[in-house]
Amino acid sequence: MEDKRLILKHFESHKSEREIHSHSYLHLVYVHKGCQILYTDQHSLLSMPGTLVCVPSNTPHRADFLEKSQMSLLRLPSNFNLNINEICILKVSPFVTQLFNLWESKLFKPSLFDE
Repeated sequence: MEDKRLILKHFESHKSEREIHSHSYLHLVYVHKGCQILYTDQHSLLSMPGTLVCVPSNTPHRADFLEKSQMSLLRLPSNFNLNINEICILKVSPFVTQLFNLWESKLFKPSLFDE
């Protein structure tokens, strides 16, 4: 069965992921506070507050976070495809920034929200 759910989770002071892993789904990571460094076997990517990182499905990676960092992870439905094949930073419009901030503060709860 194909997973078509949109899942949004928030992390605070998330521990570092020492092991390289991958996911069967594409996900976006929005940095609210702190810093995240994503590593692949080929490069590393530093993301600061206001950054939206795209991690394509089946992309081996690991992540390190500064203490007291806050992230939102948006898991996209399995049938969603951005035609991106490596981890990258996406350009963020003010509207997208506002949505992530509303979701993070729990002032707006999309109907497909899952914690």
